[in-house]
Amino acid sequence: MNFEMEISIVINNIKRLLILVFLLFCIDSLNAQSNINFDMLRQAYPDQNAVLVKNNQTITIEIKDTGLSIETDNYFEMAYLTDRVNLYANKSIFYSDFSDVANIEAKTITSENTGSKTLKVLNIFTKDDFGNGIFYGSGKKKEFVFPGVQKGAHSVLSYKENIKDPHFITPFYFGSYVPVVNSEFSVTFPKNVKIKYKLLGTDTANIMFSVKTGGKATTYTWKVKNLPEMVNEESAPPISMYSPHIAVYVDEYILNGKTVKVLGSIDDLYNWYYSLTHKVNIKDDGSLKAITDSLIAGTKNEDEKAKRIFYWVQDQIKYVAFEAGLEGFVPREAGLVCNRKYGDCKDMASIITTMLRYAGIKANLTWIGTRDIPYTYEEVPLPFNDNHMISCAEINGKKIFFDATGICTPYGFPTAMIQGKEAMVGGGENHYEIIKVPIVSKEKNTLNDSTTINIENKIIKGTGKSVFTGYKKLDVFYKKYSKSKEEADDAMKAFLSKGSNKFIVNSFKYDGLEDKDKDLVINYDYTLPDYAQVLNDEIYINLNLDKALNNDDIDIATRKTDKEIEYKMINHHISKLNVPNGYKVKYLPSDDSFHDGEFGYDIKYKQEGNIVYCDKSLYLDYLILYKSKFETWNKMIKQLDKAYKEVVVLQISK
Repeated sequence: MNFEMEISIVINNIKRLLILVFLLFCIDSLNAQSNINFDMLRQAYPDQNAVLVKNNQTITIEIKDTGLSIETDNYFEMAYLTDRVNLYANKSIFYSDFSDVANIEAKTITSENTGSKTLKVLNIFTKDDFGNGIFYGSGKKKEFVFPGVQKGAHSVLSYKENIKDPHFITPFYFGSYVPVVNSEFSVTFPKNVKIKYKLLGTDTANIMFSVKTGGKATTYTWKVKNLPEMVNEESAPPISMYSPHIAVYVDEYILNGKTVKVLGSIDDLYNWYYSLTHKVNIKDDGSLKAITDSLIAGTKNEDEKAKRIFYWVQDQIKYVAFEAGLEGFVPREAGLVCNRKYGDCKDMASIITTMLRYAGIKANLTWIGTRDIPYTYEEVPLPFNDNHMISCAEINGKKIFFDATGICTPYGFPTAMIQGKEAMVGGGENHYEIIKVPIVSKEKNTLNDSTTINIENKIIKGTGKSVFTGYKKLDVFYKKYSKSKEEADDAMKAFLSKGSNKFIVNSFKYDGLEDKDKDLVINYDYTLPDYAQVLNDEIYINLNLDKALNNDDIDIATRKTDKEIEYKMINHHISKLNVPNGYKVKYLPSDDSFHDGEFGYDIKYKQEGNIVYCDKSLYLDYLILYKSKFETWNKMIKQLDKAYKEVVVLQISK
């Protein structure tokens, strides 16, 4: 880069900064109904279709006769900079049974060139929002469409939300899916209410905090300006890892001279959970106990007892998740779950825990957040840190986690979505443990594929055997689960395909798919036309039929987030080429390898008699590939892509 170009870039950055500073001053000086300078917004955000001019929320906490009153005032103002803004017309306001939404005012103001015209939203619809349905499903939403959304218009939305239970104050995100010019959050509370807060996300340095005390109340305010849009990149970790947001929660308050604890610590969180669950399954259920006794009859150890119980729940209890209010946190009685033959995660935890106890095994209800919730309990001792419930048992001195929502997860494996997460294991009143769920090692999640290659003219014909273990097996299972035979067969043929898009699976056969304790073995035979290249008296053939990670480099210049995968793994492929009669090996590629602590591969070639072997092993030993490793990753991919181009050369014997 030359000197003139550097000066030009600096000058342009200064101009953009001055525009933003002036723009922020103007916006702070205007009220919601005033005109917006769209030209300046377009100069400041030349690549954006829309900008959130204001993103504000105010929480007001008061003490009433029966407890706390918590009300939020929400205000949003969005400016539309181009004609490509139809997507932004649709709006949803999400809430739950723990809150009420009221006083919704929504309108579009067309104010550029055509003169000011206000178009109010007239129709607002209330719908259920089931979300991911793991822990509780009491979500609701208000849906509507802003009218007249077009270039040069801006929309205004305001509404109130009454939070009925102080345990459910949701985090406020300063950013949005478009750039935010001005974002502000505040909480006002009286002196006899003690609150705590936690700033979360990786980019919180520019958030300004202030305190205002007057009369009987205190106000905490957080402000930030000029936030870039939240990025939604493929395979990115949850947005909550990056985007700045704040969790405010009530520690305690004084009501009628008495201190009422809410959520000030991990102890408080567990005590609240315990208060909701300690009366569940107090009495034995004779029918369920008889089922348990019959399941464990003849077993000699606790592992076998626990396995039989776990597999029975997986097979017999259908996972259904929809709840309302605190029912989303209170497990049903184990006997009821057994009779109904369905339940959500906490119901499955309830019946597994109860049956394990009937079998003489120490087991407890366990709260946990899935991997899309990236906090520890020390960081966030709040209910939104947990969206899942499982069971944890102590067997032969080890903690074993049981999550029956994974319908084919083998005994001893956690579901992939909770690997590495902290779990709160109950243990009675005032007693619990925080235990980290283990991450399943790459050696337990493997694909071992062995393929024979026979060349007939330019057509390859052969057989293959694929062996899947751990989460690799579960991937295959879910490709078949809940599908017709024809759909499942098509999915499996596509899964086994390699070499080129002409790969044809003629037939295949499963072994061990339904047996949770066995590896899955798939034997298949195939045809691959036009793969071997014949030139004069030579045959050129690439034995890397499987090219996993081919061209999988990362654009470091544009990628903003880390990359996440579901589980660690090893892929092992052996190609065995039967050298055709009348040919000999003229050229055998050299071995190649790349090794890093988190990823790598080996490709080895050898000839034994009339057979040429290509042995490739590729491993991924991480769950999150951090940006600091991208350069090393790209170095590996570049080397791997080159290795994938190597061919074996056969020549007619003379």
